[in-house]
Amino acid sequence: MRKSFKEAVLDKNEFAITVEMAIGRGSRSKKIDSILEFAAEAAKSGKIHAMSLTDNTGGNPELTPVVLWHDLQPMGMDVLLHLTCKDKNRNQLEGQLYALDRLGIKNILAMTGDYPKAGYEGRPKPVFDIDSVLLIKMITEMNRGELKDIIDYVSSANINPTNFFVGGCASSFKIHEEEQMSQYYKLIKKVRAGAQFIITQVGYDTRKFEELKKFVVDSELNVPIIANVFILNKTIADMMSKNEVPGCLVTPELAMEYEEAAKSEDKVIWFNLEKAAKLLAIVRGLKYDGAHIGVSGQTFKQVDYVIERSKELMLDWEKIAAEFNYVPKNTFYFYQSRENSPLNSDNIFDRKKKRPPKSMPYMIFRMLHRMMFVEGKGLYGLMKWFFKTIDGKWIEKPITRMEYQVKRVTSRCQECGDCTLLDIAYLCPQGDCPKQQLNGACGGSHDGWCEVYPDEKRCIYYRAYQRLRSYKEEDTLGEKILSPRNWDLYGTSSWANYFLERDHVYNYGRGKIEDN
Repeated sequence: MRKSFKEAVLDKNEFAITVEMAIGRGSRSKKIDSILEFAAEAAKSGKIHAMSLTDNTGGNPELTPVVLWHDLQPMGMDVLLHLTCKDKNRNQLEGQLYALDRLGIKNILAMTGDYPKAGYEGRPKPVFDIDSVLLIKMITEMNRGELKDIIDYVSSANINPTNFFVGGCASSFKIHEEEQMSQYYKLIKKVRAGAQFIITQVGYDTRKFEELKKFVVDSELNVPIIANVFILNKTIADMMSKNEVPGCLVTPELAMEYEEAAKSEDKVIWFNLEKAAKLLAIVRGLKYDGAHIGVSGQTFKQVDYVIERSKELMLDWEKIAAEFNYVPKNTFYFYQSRENSPLNSDNIFDRKKKRPPKSMPYMIFRMLHRMMFVEGKGLYGLMKWFFKTIDGKWIEKPITRMEYQVKRVTSRCQECGDCTLLDIAYLCPQGDCPKQQLNGACGGSHDGWCEVYPDEKRCIYYRAYQRLRSYKEEDTLGEKILSPRNWDLYGTSSWANYFLERDHVYNYGRGKIEDN
């Protein structure tokens, strides 16, 4: 009898396999018919532990995946449902989770989601109220029955605990140290928030696959890792190589191989499947806990070939591993290379190498922080007395306006009233990040650039890492899980809220900045 997705992932003797198929737009389409046909064959085979259903891939509108769950359930096919923070605030996400629990859906892949690209009458307003770390944290608390921060005006009854098996995504396929380390810090937060499994992003480099596995083990995160094995074709490879699919890394060289293969009708299908089978064999050899197979139009018979072929190739996986080194030049690796091997050594990168120069704006911010915002030092006592004195008085409003005029110029301030500048090296996630990411970089950055503004704007976590690394403080990016923005504080003085202990900092203690 086929094990459930959760049972397979948690069983060290089982290699869990899921298949992801993008649903697409519309409620009745050939694409949806093909998904159901695929799932019916997969259910009969017993080789697939779950069908993975996407949620608005690429930032485009799609059929809500829960609808297909109703079609798949009678087949006996388990489902891994994607749930993104895109287009939903925290209340809607909570309500949707109660609905999923009521229906009996258990497996959730929690993600931030892609920035919206298009919609009815143009691009819609982006909504990213919380991020993937906070969504995982919310689900974990719901599983424990611990959502106690909302007053139930209707009933005083306790909310029953849910029973979700929740996971997140992580990428080791980033080019620069700044963006790669930001991904690892966010991975640490996801596991601390309660992630029960992790699925990798799309990439085609053996060392990077092994790197993520080693990082998880060496960091004692104790979480199952599932490798993303996408079966490429010429069209998808070309799109990914041009960074048209956020977070996926396909080099121009790899895309060219698929283009060359496509010139031969007899060769192309075999080439696409053999390439995927080789990668699947490698991740089996690397002792991943499973594979997340991405499908781009392949039939179940073809996916079945990939699965069975990978078992044959696994005997020579270390030889095959050398074929998969599709990364841009000068790509950063957390571990140093192993001599005469396509794998990594146990030695991490040289953290004592030359650090970035200290930026003047950040130096000034740090100086002002030490002067006024460190408890028991400098002007902290005076500032606390001042804001306590003017609290609720007429003068508080002009002081607040002055504060936000200054911070709008220096930090693109959005008047949150709950400032997170200190937590992200004095860079504002509300004004500088299109997705308002509080707990780390989203997976959509490429070559250090923001997903939404490629070649125009660096990811704020790329910049924050540089600022902190110049002071040997980069690891602080993985320490705190920041609370979501409290809209009760919108438009109020963040300085007053800080000194009067009304903001998120109250939960973590007064901020400290040391000289290094």
